[in-house]
Amino acid sequence: MNMLNEKVPALTIIIPTFNRADQIHCTLSSIRNAMVSVKQHLIHVILVDNNSNDANRERYLKLVKEFSDFLSIQYLLEPQQGRSHACNAGVAKSSSKWIAFIDDDETLSLSWIETAFYLMQRGEYSYFGGHVLPDWETPPPAWLPIHQGKFRGVLGWIELSNVSKNYDDFDASLCGGNMIVDRETYLRIGGFSSALGRGSNNLLGGEDGEFHRRLKTYGVMGLYCPELSVKHWVPISRMTVQYHRRWAYWSGASNRIRIITQPQTAENSPHVFGVPRYRFSKGLQGLGIYLAAALTGRSSKTPDGIVGLLDFMYLIGLLRGKVEGKKLGFNMKPSDVIQ
Repeated sequence: MNMLNEKVPALTIIIPTFNRADQIHCTLSSIRNAMVSVKQHLIHVILVDNNSNDANRERYLKLVKEFSDFLSIQYLLEPQQGRSHACNAGVAKSSSKWIAFIDDDETLSLSWIETAFYLMQRGEYSYFGGHVLPDWETPPPAWLPIHQGKFRGVLGWIELSNVSKNYDDFDASLCGGNMIVDRETYLRIGGFSSALGRGSNNLLGGEDGEFHRRLKTYGVMGLYCPELSVKHWVPISRMTVQYHRRWAYWSGASNRIRIITQPQTAENSPHVFGVPRYRFSKGLQGLGIYLAAALTGRSSKTPDGIVGLLDFMYLIGLLRGKVEGKKLGFNMKPSDVIQ
């Protein structure tokens, strides 16, 4: 059956959100603007409020009412904190064959929906990803690592290929802020891990990478398509050393939680205290580079020192990941699949 002739939505777009009523107006506007070639009833939007404060919750409800003239949209409250919980709750409320996930600080390109429907109708792949490009509030400072092409992930900058590629053909991870997956596949492999994903008081991550590893373990085929592109808002508050340092720490902690709970996904290299051995030399060398840059006044002028600092903070996160996991209430025992 041609997907465009179906009476039920062919695609549900799930937007997990937490206290971002200002930004999500832009997100919803971009969906409406990209629907030029697709009928309204074929797309359903679920705005999953991940326990925001009362002021934002009230504004979310007003936005849903405002956009209901242009979109099939519903509001859903998920009180259990964490992005993974919000995404899984949205899927549970959906009925479409295909599920998309975008973040509440992103906007779709004008061709995103047309590209999505083209890929879905081809029937060759069960999941898709694409570009996540920065939308700068101000020009980035000289010390940002992105000027060396490093640590772009801190700002959610994902630009992996200028041509479409099978994910099995190159070393790349699926980005949770711009992905489409067949709903049956999503449910079959268990959805996003509740042991990972950002909460209100941490930058825990890795749920999309862990989800992608399971997709590959199950032999599911996916495609990276650069035309499936979104813009990601980068505010001044993220262009700070403090934010980058915190992100690197929680990235290391997230990966340590994965190593402990899923030892079969650990790197095939010697480990010391549960941490890949080479990470010690890389982290300590990075600290030396950072201190040298700070002493010579170069830390605010070039990315070298900050790159070194992030390598060191990633090591600290790896070392403290078990402690952080226990503090957050996770079951830190090995298992085959994180749930």
